[in-house]
Amino acid sequence: MSFRGEGFTSYLYDALIQQGYKTFFDDENLARGKAISKGLLKAIKIRYEYKGQIVLPIFYHVDPSHVRNQRESYRKAFEKHESNSELSPMEVDRWRKALKEVANLSGFPLTESDVEAKFVKKFIEHISNILEVQKDQPKDMPINVFGKPIIDLTSQEMAEYTGKEITATDRSRVAMKMIEAHNKEADALTFVKNLKSTYGNGVTTLCLIYNATGGTLKHVCDKNWFGHIGDALCPYKIENGQWGAFLHVHDTGAATGSIAATVYRGKNANGTVCEWMLSWYNPWGKWWDRNRVYTEIREKGHFAQVHWKPISNILEEQGPNHSITWNECVSSLIIEDGTSPIFKAVMKLVDA
Repeated sequence: MSFRGEGFTSYLYDALIQQGYKTFFDDENLARGKAISKGLLKAIKIRYEYKGQIVLPIFYHVDPSHVRNQRESYRKAFEKHESNSELSPMEVDRWRKALKEVANLSGFPLTESDVEAKFVKKFIEHISNILEVQKDQPKDMPINVFGKPIIDLTSQEMAEYTGKEITATDRSRVAMKMIEAHNKEADALTFVKNLKSTYGNGVTTLCLIYNATGGTLKHVCDKNWFGHIGDALCPYKIENGQWGAFLHVHDTGAATGSIAATVYRGKNANGTVCEWMLSWYNPWGKWWDRNRVYTEIREKGHFAQVHWKPISNILEEQGPNHSITWNECVSSLIIEDGTSPIFKAVMKLVDA
């Protein structure tokens, strides 16, 4: 917990402890207007360095849009900071970015008319729903990755692979056979639906991606045409046989929808590094315009150099499913209809 103020924070802290959650209280007791909590800056830093961690902002008696756009009292506060010769422009800019980042997360507004006891109960129920899905996960696994990695030993326990040298294609094939094993897909879906429950009725895309490439996939980059990643970032690493789950949401207060792409890097059967680009198109308020998907597979570093406009144009012309095979790698995408569709991507090797 990283908060400033009395009363409410102590009440929330006590409620978390009573529920059995180990809770660290960042009790800096800073004076208002002096500085942004180091705890908040650290939370944002951890969110990026250890992808898969979740930050849950509570907007206590404040409009999130005022925080995001630095309006009203926030505008006046920053004008005061910028005129303070003791503060460096770089430090003030860091505060601006931190506040905008936290305001873009799917948070919990608490207005003056809300009953705090009811709010705390609902907040803790949300935490419980998220953690319930991860209770059997290994401690070192990102919070939004599901399923045990499928490795050589997994294959060798199957009759058809006993005594055989296991290849990447073998691991890919086993991962496809076990795509729904041990409720891992269901757990991933439950996780992302729980994230969605805090966001309300806004346009969102519930993203599920499955790694059946026979090796490790690592996150490279994202492209947000409209909207942004929600509470949990794209998993930074997904092992063979695992599902990754995250939420992509439209920008609050903007009629723009959820239209984006994410890129993962892995290897083909010969060990050549390839990149999978997965994109989705979930527009705002266009009931006549169906949701769409588009995928590409290219060489290492391709999407760091690419101009995204042509990909955006192709995406808008696609349908609700798309598959491609390139350099012995396969990528298959599908998206549901509606304003909060499930988007699924499966990455594998040829012949799996």
